[in-house]
Amino acid sequence: MTRPPTEYHQLRGFQRDCLLAIARLETRDNSPYGLAIKRECQSIRDEEVTHTKLYPNLDELAAQQLITKQELDARTNTYTLTDAGRSLLTTHAQSLDTILTQEATA
Repeated sequence: MTRPPTEYHQLRGFQRDCLLAIARLETRDNSPYGLAIKRECQSIRDEEVTHTKLYPNLDELAAQQLITKQELDARTNTYTLTDAGRSLLTTHAQSLDTILTQEATA
């Protein structure tokens, strides 16, 4: 099992977008299943996202224990943030907030 990255920047950009997409879907009480995540990533990136790009990255995030993958039915999986995944996003958001607050007061 892969150890979760300790820093947000250690993830590839697309993986960061996947985490953000899952967080957005969870916030809206939508089920974060593969195709919904794909659509959300396409919205974030403003480009087509292929299945061959999406699912290996979701599997890698699951292996890093940043998301969990659960079977919804025979053809559909749902993906949710783990505490580690949520913490990674929260820490990054707080870092950005600190930077922006410092710039605004400078």
